[in-house]
Amino acid sequence: ITMEITLNIDFRRYAVMYKPDRNEIVSIKDVTNNQRTATDPVRAPVTSEIISQIEQMFFPDKAQIAEQFKNIMNRINDL
Repeated sequence: ITMEITLNIDFRRYAVMYKPDRNEIVSIKDVTNNQRTATDPVRAPVTSEIISQIEQMFFPDKAQIAEQFKNIMNRINDL
């Protein structure tokens, strides 16, 4: 099963293909102004910042684990 979810972030629309059985994001496409074809020259690239925001929506634990790891590394550096 694959689900397509459309998200609005920073005045742009992104189509996220998600497989709930594997808990995996398959693809993220910018579909602002219904740009769904791969040959559309106006399509903006999906930035790593947008990918990170979308991953945090689907996998909030991943963001929490990353924050906890960062805190542990800061504590080690303080020693």
